[in-house]
This record gives sequence, structure tokens and C-alpha cells, in this order.
Amino acid sequence: MTRILRAGCIGLGNIFRDRHQVALEALPQWSAAALFDVSADAVARAKAASPQARIAASPEEILDDPTIDAVVICTPPHVRRDYVLRAASNGKHLMLEKPIARRLDDARAMAAAIDKAGVACFVPFTRTYWPGQRKCIEWARSGRFGKPVSFVHNSITPPYAYKEGEYAWMNDREGSGGPMFDYSIHFIDFALKTFHGPPTAAWRHSGHYSPRTIRCEDVCTMIVEFGDEGAATFVKVSAVRPDAGFWHETCHITCEHGQIVMPNGYCAEWFHAGRHERFESESRPEVWSKERFDAFTELAECMRAGRKCSSNEQGGLRAIEVLEAGFRGESLGRRVALNEV
Repeated sequence: MTRILRAGCIGLGNIFRDRHQVALEALPQWSAAALFDVSADAVARAKAASPQARIAASPEEILDDPTIDAVVICTPPHVRRDYVLRAASNGKHLMLEKPIARRLDDARAMAAAIDKAGVACFVPFTRTYWPGQRKCIEWARSGRFGKPVSFVHNSITPPYAYKEGEYAWMNDREGSGGPMFDYSIHFIDFALKTFHGPPTAAWRHSGHYSPRTIRCEDVCTMIVEFGDEGAATFVKVSAVRPDAGFWHETCHITCEHGQIVMPNGYCAEWFHAGRHERFESESRPEVWSKERFDAFTELAECMRAGRKCSSNEQGGLRAIEVLEAGFRGESLGRRVALNEV
């Protein structure tokens, strides 16, 4: 009989509650064994959903517990470094929510510690589970339409308007990095999986245009070059009206011999030489709630087999390197090569 894996969970906000905890409670090979958060309300909600778990007095209690097999870290990214380094040094495997860190030096130290310890680490990018995105990547990398030359992602979302409570850090550019950092990292990961070669340079521009008093930008544009292969453009707009509730995003991939479009996460279509094909998957709410099932299943397999996860700390680090190049490009007023960061 396969031993049940015990997870210690640090950071119990909405992404833990709606994604990670759902998987931990549903998958027979996992058990949420310990819980910690600085918010008493978050702890109470998590305990109600995982009554078997004990409440830890500190993150260190979980990180140093020899009975914990893996640590699930869903804290804001700017406070994770010490947790990850301590977990890795203690031989704990990791489920590390994206973005893995706010600062590049933190991300590099974390990735190095994980690699040195030889522990398994899964970095889940939510959109990886979108049927439309998976189909776009499949088509783009198949060679059917030649190589990708352009990737354009446009996103309009409700404003980041949390002013107090457990989500206030999302408005703090030092804590979250702003909308491009925290949200559009999903689509940077998408682009990294679409192009055949690595990213080579980045540039970005952002601005705060709304009358709302927030601490990060409303609009951000970033361009990521992939050498001679092409470029990816990301446009992120947080709606300037505080009461706006609309949500719209599209992705267009231009290849040498065709166009691939993702109008939403459940659809994809291609256009080539007057021909057209559309892929459409049923929009099911449970896709959102169950998207971590595959992640925890793979993490368990990698822990037992001693191998790397398909989405790991190195992929998480590469996304941070791209974002850091963009930030430096904005500060310097020029494109910044990845080998400069």
C-alpha cells in the first residue's frame, strides 16, 4: 500500500483554499497535515476544510517537522526565500506557487538550493491547465505552420483594488510586482512554451492612470524578444473604473505560415491558406477547482521516483529573469538582454 504523503501548508489565502486545498483533500495519496498563516481567519477557514490538520505556531514548526514530506508555499512571493531554503535544506519537497519570488536574487538562491538538495519542486502556472492554451502550444510547436514569429497577449481585468485584509499586498509593487508580475506571468510562461528558442531580451513600460489610490500601475506593456525567432508582446490593463467587473483576454500567435488564436481559455483556432479549424472544450467551472490535481499527482510521482517535475523551479526562475529584464528595461529606458540580469 502506498504511504500517504503529509503536506505542511504555509500561506492559506484564496489560491491555497480554492486550488491547493481542494486537491489535497480529494487525492487519496495526500493529506494536509499542518497549517500556518498570519491571518487567524485564513487559518480558521483552512482548518474547517482540513480538520485532520494541526495548526502550527510558526512556519519553522512545519519546515523542521521530520514527519512532513512536502511543503506547500502560497505566501506572497516577497517573503518566501527563507522558507524555501530551509525546506530544501531539510529535504522537504515543494509545491511552490507562482511567481516563485519577487526578486531575481531570491529566485536564483531558491532554485540553487532546491537543485542542491535534490528535492522535487512543482511550480504550478494556472493557465497551463486551460484546454485552449494546451491546444495552441501543440499547434505552434508541431511545425505544421512553420515556426512562431509573434506572440501577442492582451488582457483587461478588474482593477487590483484590494486596500485592506489578506489581499492588500497585491497592490504593493514591492510585494507583488504589480499586475504584469503577478498576473501576466501566466502568459509569459505560455510564450516560453510556444517559442522553440530561449528569450534573449525584454523591455516594458507602465503607468498609473486611474483616479484610484493604489500602489501599482494600471497599464503595462512588455516586449520579450526570442532572438531571431520572433517576439512576444504583453499588454495588461487593470480597468480604471473601481466598479468595473469585465474580464477579457486573448492571445494571437503568428507563425511563418498561419495564425493561431486563443479567444478564451477553452477555445483555440487556426487560420492558414484560406482554411480554418476551431477547437472548443466545454467551459466547466470544475477545471478551475481541480487544476492542481494533476500538479499534486505529478509531484507525488516525482518525489517517489527521484526525478524533476515538468514545471519546476528552473521554469519559475526563467519567468522571473524575463520579468526582471523588463523592469530594468523600464528603469533604464532601453531593452535589456537576458544575459545582463
